[in-house]
Amino acid sequence: MTQKVGPPKAGHGRVVMLREKDFANIADRAFEFQLDGVPVQGLKTGTYVYVDRPAGQHQLTANEAGFPGVTERAFAI
Repeated sequence: MTQKVGPPKAGHGRVVMLREKDFANIADRAFEFQLDGVPVQGLKTGTYVYVDRPAGQHQLTANEAGFPGVTERAFAI
């Protein structure tokens, strides 16, 4: 991927989110992913998306219709 799009700019890191093919049985369910409160578009079963973010603390959240609560993961770049 880095060969195709180049590295992130100085002071930034690349966050790569992968949705494995193992989720094929629940592909039709509505998932909402957010990174730092901004919706992540295009993350479908068997694909990945990436976003470059500045160094520091970040929050990834996932919410699925029909399941209570929100899954959250804090991380640093």
